[in-house]
Amino acid sequence: MHHDWHQLCAHIAAAMNLRYIGIDLITESPLKLPPTDYVVVEVNAAPGLDNYASVGPIQDAAVRQLYAAVLTALAAT
Repeated sequence: MHHDWHQLCAHIAAAMNLRYIGIDLITESPLKLPPTDYVVVEVNAAPGLDNYASVGPIQDAAVRQLYAAVLTALAAT
């Protein structure tokens, strides 16, 4: 994914004051290129990660690590 896509999503998350966010975009551009023409379809404050985790073992491990980090942070507060 091109760095500019990451920056766009980080900007949207910051503007909405959200740490974890799901952003649905429509674009004809490959994500390896910088964004040129896109539409933000939906912003989710509580994204579901089940579909991503089901893609493969690497994605499943990433989701499990994310949930573990969130639970650890919540337990520390």
